[in-house]
Amino acid sequence: MFRFPFLAGTALAASLLVLGCGGDGKKTVRVKVQKDGAGLSGVALVLFANGAQAGDGLTGDDGIATIKAPPGDYKVTASKKPKLSENGIIDPKDMMKMTGGPKGPGPMGMPKLPKEDKGEELADEFTKVDKTPLTLKIPADKDPVELTVKGK
Repeated sequence: MFRFPFLAGTALAASLLVLGCGGDGKKTVRVKVQKDGAGLSGVALVLFANGAQAGDGLTGDDGIATIKAPPGDYKVTASKKPKLSENGIIDPKDMMKMTGGPKGPGPMGMPKLPKEDKGEELADEFTKVDKTPLTLKIPADKDPVELTVKGK
């Protein structure tokens, strides 16, 4: 008589586990990116393990990004992209730099980045996975983990 509710509950729990709702094994870590001692907003962080991307995040106004990834040791790339306005559109000043001014957009309507400005304000070493000095261990020993970068 009471077997059916027990079996149904067991089947539901097994289904949730198979579908991944029971947990994906990922941990959340908060990372603060600093430049010249201050938090840096708008920094895109990407975590790599064995050459494969494992997680990413974008720093907010406080310089902190929240990233979810499996436990492990990671290389971290950091790049600063053009600022967006409050409504999510690239700032007009940055757009003028990207498009090369009044000459208009590059091929197929895509913005053209001038060679001297690729939209990043961080040193090149932070943007390449094979050169970045930044590392991160998950789970982290402190909250937030602090990463220091420098400009070009």
